Amino acid sequence: AEETGLGAPDLIATGALDEAAVIFGIHNDPTLPVGVVGGKEGALTAGVDRFEIKVAAKGAHAAKPHEGNDPIIIVGQIISAVQTLISRNVPSDQNAVVSITQIHSGSTWNVIPDTAYLEGTVRTFSSEARALIEQRFRALLDGLAAAFGAQIEFLWHAGPPSVVNTAEWVDFALEQASDVGFEARRIDASPIGEDFAFYQQKIPGTFMMVGSGGPWALHHPKFRVDDKALFPTAQYLAQLAVNALNKLA
Repeated sequence: AEETGLGAPDLIATGALDEAAVIFGIHNDPTLPVGVVGGKEGALTAGVDRFEIKVAAKGAHAAKPHEGNDPIIIVGQIISAVQTLISRNVPSDQNAVVSITQIHSGSTWNVIPDTAYLEGTVRTFSSEARALIEQRFRALLDGLAAAFGAQIEFLWHAGPPSVVNTAEWVDFALEQASDVGFEARRIDASPIGEDFAFYQQKIPGTFMMVGSGGPWALHHPKFRVDDKALFPTAQYLAQLAVNALNKLA
């Protein structure tokens, strides 16, 4: 249940990992060619959060906007202002993303609506940036609500945190990849989300990316994994497990 973000917490809750000393995970990566395994120490993926914004104002006839309180004007201010959450709060040497992905308001051409709805996502690579952006987001919307005399409800849905790999085990996993014939690469962090991060809050280890040969991106309807990536990856995982146990013995 990785796509829901709830699979890892549910598995942890069973107690199955209580005595685990190290944990490894892999994900296919169509940006890497078949035959490549990539990894990096520290943050590999982003913390993923979803937000909803509900604006309640006052409708009016489009010819008489002064008799209402236009939620679409407020939405425009929100869209512009949220971009400063990154540019004016997160240090320039760190990465973060805020994207508004849905906007719904109104149903006809000559009526100013009562309400508006926005939805989107925030991606961060540190717990500090994650907490700060949520805090500043709430403050920004409170200020806009006061300025425009409207009600703005903000819902923050926390998803998985950032995958943070243990340097020792990244080195080990890349070495094992080379031993079974993969090209081992150091790769950059990606703003995708991954609930493997919950395991790493409990157990040291590493999450690796295995080339699956593109050209279509993850979740694209034409996405396919090159079959030639499958058997070597299974071989790699088996050797990774055996040699990790020998290392820990």
